Amino acid sequence: LQKGADGAQGDDSAMLKTAVAQWLNESQPQPDPPFNSQEKCGRGFNHDVTGKLLCPMDYNWADADVHTAIKEYHPDFHVTADSWPSFLYADGKYDLKNPARGLFKGKYLIMTFQCIFTSPSSAQHELGSGDMARTSQQSRTPQWSCHHVARLLKMNTIQP
Repeated sequence: LQKGADGAQGDDSAMLKTAVAQWLNESQPQPDPPFNSQEKCGRGFNHDVTGKLLCPMDYNWADADVHTAIKEYHPDFHVTADSWPSFLYADGKYDLKNPARGLFKGKYLIMTFQCIFTSPSSAQHELGSGDMARTSQQSRTPQWSCHHVARLLKMNTIQP
């Protein structure tokens, strides 16, 4: 069982490596340079798009001084496991009075969840039409051939 679980995890990682690069390349404005799904070079804080997504909510990535300080490991701009990156929040918006508002509702986080737990094609659709896409996909697939994780776990709906 462990060998099968490890293989599935590897499959998910490989699939996400390509899917996330594709999603980011399709975002507006388009990234410059575009992401290559086979290379990790130039990602993370070294690229404006991924840097913005990874930037802790405490900092403003739009400020050139901030992203320079983060890249150079300035002691006043620590990025730690306690830092909540903007991709976790809906539209990258953080409410100081209610930090839980919008948490875990980020577009790419939800798409990643859909990609793993429903199917890669369900993540391709706009977030607003995700339920419709899942329903239509399931109705096209015979009951006996549904083997994706969500079906096995009896997860019928996803509520961000």
